[in-house]
Amino acid sequence: MRYPKLVLAVLLTALTLTTTAALPAAAKSGSNDRDNKPEVSAAPRQQIKINSDGKVQLDGMKVTAVSPVAAGSIPLTVTTTATWGSTVFTWTIKTSNSTKFVSRPRADAASGDIRVGNLLSVQGTLDTTVSQPTVNASWIKNWTNSPKPQTFEGTLKSVAGTTKPTSLVVTVGSADHTVNLTAETAVLNHWWSWANLADFVAGHKLQIFGTLTAGSSPLGVINATVIRNLSLR
Repeated sequence: MRYPKLVLAVLLTALTLTTTAALPAAAKSGSNDRDNKPEVSAAPRQQIKINSDGKVQLDGMKVTAVSPVAAGSIPLTVTTTATWGSTVFTWTIKTSNSTKFVSRPRADAASGDIRVGNLLSVQGTLDTTVSQPTVNASWIKNWTNSPKPQTFEGTLKSVAGTTKPTSLVVTVGSADHTVNLTAETAVLNHWWSWANLADFVAGHKLQIFGTLTAGSSPLGVINATVIRNLSLR
């Protein structure tokens, strides 16, 4: 979305847009378990502020995309939107190792624990090197509780790579799920000893401990903390 120079100049002077429209009380997590639905606290009204020095404050921004998908990955790029009637403002949020992450109800949140559907407040500086409105974030508050970890059991369908970070496709029940592994994900065998991803083959029975992410992929996405291969003994 490109903004004419005149419009951008006006925005840089001072732009504050607010709305009294009620924010959604909850976002669907993709699970039928009501305990896995993220709850939203009393987030501030939608607001966009750009000061003349390029400092930016965004409130009530809804996350529409996260890259990379794997939770905890930094740097993280987040696409967010704010909507007033038929007008949609799209902002790209760039993070770095110095970005401060805050989440309700904890004072500190795991870095990069941001998911599609979350509501954010962002502080940072305008990136004037790109045409798409972009913020280099110094501080992000996530007003949405992250999904609770669950245990999933399924059958391995494919492995993207044999070194972490990587991803698997696992059939849980009747549905395929992408399972994201970060560098910190524990990979274990049936006896709870360390296992090698190179030994994982299609058809193996897996037990996965992690969180289900809604909307990140055509497949349901599980961000795994522990992968246990019940077929490796």
